[in-house]
Amino acid sequence: MKTPIATVALALESITRYDLVQQPQKLEEYLSIGRQELQRLNLMIEKVLNLSREQDADYPLNMVLYDVQTGLQDVVRSMELQLTNAGAVCKLDLSPEPCFVYGDPVHLTNVCIT
Repeated sequence: MKTPIATVALALESITRYDLVQQPQKLEEYLSIGRQELQRLNLMIEKVLNLSREQDADYPLNMVLYDVQTGLQDVVRSMELQLTNAGAVCKLDLSPEPCFVYGDPVHLTNVCIT
């Protein structure tokens, strides 16, 4: 849960530090990253709350066909600010062949980010 919080904090700090109000396109990009991370944090919190409510029962995962490449693109995009701030670059080479797994999107995304 720390990663989405850190990303939103970094986005907000960057908006202020670099006066992105004067750069509407960059401002919208950072706000979009913040919105995506807050949505992901919300899903994570819901899972934790559901787990605590159902600790005696088997917790049902949201098993779906998950597009791994799209998921990885989302992960890299959500970490863009952290990578830039660290002076790092992440290059994602996508396969022309589709890659799907059967799993819970929230858990799979968390595995990729962690």
